Amino acid sequence: MSYENPQQPEGINVSDEHPVRDLFVLLSAVILSVVVLVVLLSSIASWLAQYVPFSTEQRLAKVIGIEAMFESDPAQDSTPEIQVQAREAYVLELGRQLIERAGIDADMSITVHYKPSATVNAFATLGGHVVMFDGLISRLPNENALAMVLAHEIGHIKLRHPVVAMSRGLTVSLALGSFLGITDNTFTGRIVEWIGYSSSLSYSRDQEREADAFASQLLINHYGHLNGAEDLFAAFQEVYDRSSPGSRLPSLDFLSTHPGLAERIDELREKADALGASGTPVPLPWAQ
Repeated sequence: MSYENPQQPEGINVSDEHPVRDLFVLLSAVILSVVVLVVLLSSIASWLAQYVPFSTEQRLAKVIGIEAMFESDPAQDSTPEIQVQAREAYVLELGRQLIERAGIDADMSITVHYKPSATVNAFATLGGHVVMFDGLISRLPNENALAMVLAHEIGHIKLRHPVVAMSRGLTVSLALGSFLGITDNTFTGRIVEWIGYSSSLSYSRDQEREADAFASQLLINHYGHLNGAEDLFAAFQEVYDRSSPGSRLPSLDFLSTHPGLAERIDELREKADALGASGTPVPLPWAQ
C-alpha cells in the first residue's frame, strides 16, 4: 500500500466572501423571520379573539383578578367624602345614559367605576369594565368632554378591543419566548418585550381611532352636536405642556399609544363642522 500527499492548489481554502457579511445576511434572515411570525400571529390572534363569547371574557377577567383593582379606596387629597360621592354618582349616571344609547349587545354588560385618585387616566379592560380616575375628571371643563372619554372607553368594549389586545399580546409573547428560547436573562427579556410592543403599536392606534369615531357618533346621538368634546384633548394638552422632567404631575398613561392630541382635536372639529349642528356644552357642577 502506498500513500501520497499531493500538493493542493493555492487559495483553495480562501473565500472571496467576508465572514461578517455572511453573519449579517444570517441575522437579517432571522430578524425578518421573527417579524413575519409576529405579524402573522398577531393578525390571527386579533381575528380569532373577536369571536370569543363575552361571557368567556368575563370569566377570564375574574380568573385574572381584574375586579380587584376596582375596590373602593379613599381619595388621595383633602376632598370631602360627600363631594367624592356626589362626583361618583354623576359620572356613573352619565355612563349609564351613554351605555343605553350605545347599542350594546344583549349578552354584553358594561360597568363604569370611579376612582378618587389623582391619576390622569381612564381605561377599559376585560370583562366590560370602564375605569375613570378623578385626576382626569377634575380637569374637564364640561360634561361633553367627560362624555367623550366615557364614550371612548365604552367603544373599546363594544368593539371588543380589550380581549383582542390581550389575545394578541399573549400570543406574540408566547411565540417569541418559544422561538428565541427566552431564559431569565433580563436584557433578552426586555428586547423581546420591546419587539412585542412595537409590533402592536400601530394596531393599537387603529383601535384608538375606531374608539374615537364610535365616541363621536355616540355624543351626536346623545347631545345632537359635538361641541365641547374636543375640550377633553385640550385638557390633556394643558397637562402635557406643564409636564417636565422630574415633575410630580399625574400619569399621562391615557396618551401612551393614542394618536396625537392636535390630530384628534382637528378630527373632532371637522366632524362638528360637517354635522352643521351647534349646541352649548353642559357645565359640570364642580367645574370652575
